[in-house]
Amino acid sequence: MSWKKKGNIEDLKGTLRGDLSRFKVIRNLPHVRIRELADEIESLMVTKDAIIKVLGDYRDGLYKDSLVQEWASFISNGYLTGKGPVKEIDIDWGPESEEAMTHALYRLSELGDIIDGAISVDEIGSLISNLTGEND
Repeated sequence: MSWKKKGNIEDLKGTLRGDLSRFKVIRNLPHVRIRELADEIESLMVTKDAIIKVLGDYRDGLYKDSLVQEWASFISNGYLTGKGPVKEIDIDWGPESEEAMTHALYRLSELGDIIDGAISVDEIGSLISNLTGEND
């Protein structure tokens, strides 16, 4: 099966909702295909709920550091690294908790780095609390 037949709009929508099983499909597509899928969606937006889902799934051991890091980088940058020259995909962030979302995505994108590349269960709890507003 050619890559043109792989990946569908639901895989990209699921990725934006924090469904890393859907992101596993997206991450294996050429950027041109991801862009085609993005062009079919009226508004590409990630919300704090998506980030909370990924944090919870990561805390529960459902996904490896590398996959979570790659998702966070994709959401933050609008492209996957190593896919050659690309035009970034504009992914908007929900209007709520933008500072907390930025911080959580930044921390997730550091996973695997030599410095600051680990996130403890306590820190995950703190990131989730910041996103839900429980620290207010």
